[in-house]
Amino acid sequence: MIPEIFIDVDLYSEDDSFIGVCETLTPPKFMPKVHELLGSNMLWSARVKNFRFEEPEIEFEMLNKTPEFLRYVDIRPGETRLFTAKCATSDDDGTLHSWVHKYEVSFGGPDFGGFKPGDPSKTKAKGDIVYCEILRDGVQEFEVHRGPPAKLIVGGVDLLADLNAAMGRS
Repeated sequence: MIPEIFIDVDLYSEDDSFIGVCETLTPPKFMPKVHELLGSNMLWSARVKNFRFEEPEIEFEMLNKTPEFLRYVDIRPGETRLFTAKCATSDDDGTLHSWVHKYEVSFGGPDFGGFKPGDPSKTKAKGDIVYCEILRDGVQEFEVHRGPPAKLIVGGVDLLADLNAAMGRS
């Protein structure tokens, strides 16, 4: 099976206004935090996961320096922005698939790159994730919210439901 190939990625603001074409979008990586535990009478340490993640970041590179994008990035402390990346992929038989990535992000400042005559006018940005939802062909595949209370839904299964119930969280 040939993997799906990304065709295009467009960015939209929270009110669904077009921000610009995204050349590269690096979605956040949700990597579990691992703690090492070495107790007495253990020959080596155990790697223990405890429902926590390394801090996820998103990175993207715009094809140009659109005023809409520059006005949308808010770097004030405590401020977040909602935006949507609408993507299309094609699988090995040519079937097109819709991907929608919804994010709430606390942005760092934009990186305007270099200014070299004849080169594309690119802008890069990076931010910390507060919320992420990914839909494929209209079906939710993934949802995570930093919390409180934290939420982690993968393939329709709430992976934190038991923990949140045990803690009395709603």
